[in-house]
Amino acid sequence: MGGSTIRTARYDPWMADGSPNFGIIQPVHGITTVDAAIYLQRGDAKFGACHIETKHAQWVKNQGCCAPELVWRKCRHSGTIWSTEEAGKCKIWLPLTPAGLLVLRYVESKNFWTVVSLYFHQGPLDGQRIRAYSDSMRSSKGTPTFTIAALPSQPNVTVKSRRVPLLDGRTK
Repeated sequence: MGGSTIRTARYDPWMADGSPNFGIIQPVHGITTVDAAIYLQRGDAKFGACHIETKHAQWVKNQGCCAPELVWRKCRHSGTIWSTEEAGKCKIWLPLTPAGLLVLRYVESKNFWTVVSLYFHQGPLDGQRIRAYSDSMRSSKGTPTFTIAALPSQPNVTVKSRRVPLLDGRTK
């Protein structure tokens, strides 16, 4: 028999140096009235790190990092918050090369924004410009260590920068 298998659920958050907060968004008119953190959850085919790693795999690979690191890097920059066609959702246009669009959904019951997707985007945006976004978190020096909170009965899985487990269990 091999080593133990770490099981994680799709709603488990990725953490950067032990914190699930990848960024903070100040109140967004019509959605929130208080500051709310940006979380990157493990996700599945429709949202989160799993979605980004599979649906936008080539773009992530071209950036030389994993989805958690790419989301963390993008959240360290300024951009513009835009509305979407869906209530409780917004997108942040982050024009720093390579330009990216971070799509978020607000989880009202827990007061945080969950990352739906992050992908390369150039050109005009649909929706309405809501306001500016800027990194309001104190950034640590260098790239943090990324971990994912496992199910309560399991220990955390530590993922060193640039050597990450792929969703099928292999490492890259």
